[in-house]
Amino acid sequence: MFRRFLYLFILLGISTVAISKGSDFKLDANVSRKEVKVGQSFTYRIILKVSSGKLPQLTLPQFHNFRLMAQSSQQDYVIRGGKTEISLIMKLELVAIKEGEFTLPPVSVKYRGKTFTTPSVEIKVKGKTKHSLPLPQKDSDIEEGAVSI
Repeated sequence: MFRRFLYLFILLGISTVAISKGSDFKLDANVSRKEVKVGQSFTYRIILKVSSGKLPQLTLPQFHNFRLMAQSSQQDYVIRGGKTEISLIMKLELVAIKEGEFTLPPVSVKYRGKTFTTPSVEIKVKGKTKHSLPLPQKDSDIEEGAVSI
C-alpha cells in the first residue's frame, strides 16, 4: 500500500514539474480530474512562461476519445527588475465520449531552436454520467420555456 502511494506521489510530482531550460522558460500541463464519467467534462490546463522575447506557438495534439467543448486563453505581462515575463494560460474543456483508460498526448512548443513537451496525462473514463435534466424529445415536452420532468 505504501509503495502504491509513493508511486502515485512520484508520478504526480513528475507530471506537475515544469520542463525548463534555465529560469527563463516554463511549460507545464495538468488536468482538473484524472477520473471522469462518459459525458463528464474536465479542464486540461497548459501554462507557458517566458522571460524574454515573445511567446512561442503551442502545438496542440488531437484529443482522441474526447470532445473539445471550449477553449480559452489568458496572456499576462509582468515587468520585474527591468525584465518582462510573459505567461500564457490555456484552458481546454474536454468531455469524455468513450469509456476506458486514455492518455492525453503531450503539448509541444519550439523555443530557441529546441522542442519542449509536457508530460502525457492519464485519464480514466468510467460509466456514464446522469444528466440533471432530461433533454426534451419533442416540442410538446416544452411548456412555457421549461423542461417537463
